Amino acid sequence: VLILVNTTPFDQLLSGAARLGVPDILVATASFMYRYQFVLLDELARMSRAREARTFRSGWLRETFAAARLIGPLLVRAFERSERVHRAMLARGFTGQVRTLDSV
Repeated sequence: VLILVNTTPFDQLLSGAARLGVPDILVATASFMYRYQFVLLDELARMSRAREARTFRSGWLRETFAAARLIGPLLVRAFERSERVHRAMLARGFTGQVRTLDSV
């Protein structure tokens, strides 16, 4: 499985899973998770950079607590972004099935 995952592009893995009978909702969810993980990591890096610009380093314990306090706002931002993306997708006619250029 590791060789397959490391050598096959993710979109081909998802289309193969769909052809094997994995429900469309799971394929769509995995597709969106993969797509937006990079957006969330970028948002986390931006929030961390802003926190470092506002605070002084005062020990590893305080830095650990400060980093842990970023998780809540990150989840709130992710939830708000997911609502905006969902509304935009519905406005563009999303029916629940992910279409790729290969499936057109």
